[in-house]
Amino acid sequence: MKNKKRLLVVASTFPRWKNDTLPPFVYELSRRLTDKFEVYVLAPHFKGAKKYELMDDMHVFRFQYFPEDYENLVCSGGAIPTLKKNKLTYLQVPFFFMAELFSLLKLVRKIKPKIIHAHWIPQGFTAALIKKLIGVPYLLTSHGGDAFTYNGYFGRLFKKYTLRNAQSITTVSSEIRDTFLKLDSKLKISVISMGVDTNLFSPARKQNPVRNLEIIGKPLLLFVGRLTEKKGIHNLINATPEIIQKFPHCKLLIIGSGELEEQLKYQVRSLGLSKHVNFVGAVKNRDLPKYYSVADIFVAPFATAKSGDREGMPVILMEALASGTPVICGDFKGSSQMIMPGKTGFVIKDTKNWVFLINKILKNKIYMGKYCRAIAVKNYDWNKIAKRYGDLLK
Repeated sequence: MKNKKRLLVVASTFPRWKNDTLPPFVYELSRRLTDKFEVYVLAPHFKGAKKYELMDDMHVFRFQYFPEDYENLVCSGGAIPTLKKNKLTYLQVPFFFMAELFSLLKLVRKIKPKIIHAHWIPQGFTAALIKKLIGVPYLLTSHGGDAFTYNGYFGRLFKKYTLRNAQSITTVSSEIRDTFLKLDSKLKISVISMGVDTNLFSPARKQNPVRNLEIIGKPLLLFVGRLTEKKGIHNLINATPEIIQKFPHCKLLIIGSGELEEQLKYQVRSLGLSKHVNFVGAVKNRDLPKYYSVADIFVAPFATAKSGDREGMPVILMEALASGTPVICGDFKGSSQMIMPGKTGFVIKDTKNWVFLINKILKNKIYMGKYCRAIAVKNYDWNKIAKRYGDLLK
């Protein structure tokens, strides 16, 4: 397509390099828009990352906001948990904001985009200031944590200003939409989730060596995600002694890293679960499918953090479903959009039900796996999701 319009994407989470372990959903969506737009991306810098590179036809710029040895506000697991873990990180916040603002202003003047796609409220606020200065409109996409936090007086003003100045607003779940409508009932909001590569995440990716080398016996439970409070993994570990009473060969595989990693490892040791719980660490996105496809059950015991942060519409559930892996997940309002009890998995509301639900899935795994796959392909395939975003960004 000749003379493509220019789209500028600004996000706080974006792969730092090829085959990174960071969640790639902004990258995956943006690269699928390159057939319609000339795509530019502005993201935070991280030690070892290039300040500019061409990634899959996207021009990626990374702004430095602190001495690079200490640039860890967002790229090491999300701003909110990072700030909670180390209060000194708050010192980086004003530098981050000013660096993002001036970098965005400079890039807008240089490339003259038709529209900005801002992921998360803080980036939307920066885009709102650019709109006031230069007039470039923006689409705001909220992923969850930004909607459920910043709830003080000034935080609400901050969100209202960002939302009201957006040309369009999307949220990845109806709960996030409803949260914003409580701030301003006149807002027009579309609910469009992120997506999953149903070719990459597929039962066809099954690789038995992963299971044979690392896990012996059934059932194999798999968790993938940041080791942070809202993922609720501590609740699952507490329930594991009861699980292994019923399933003595059960193994729990935990993939991911985060600020609670050492605390969770200590919890496992103190409960005498070291033979049943394996911490794999962070895994490159391209290597995740083989873990999903050999797991009997994907577990995601979500919880609400003390800050109010909680899940929006988790991509990890889409990856599990596309892999044909039934799910047991913690109760969150978006769960009913993804988990159909008895067909794709179960939502656990009582921690005493783990054994019962695991047993039920194991008996019906083949039937449920086919249904999981069908739901993912129908509702969450990236090509369908990208088309909806492309239509909004025209």
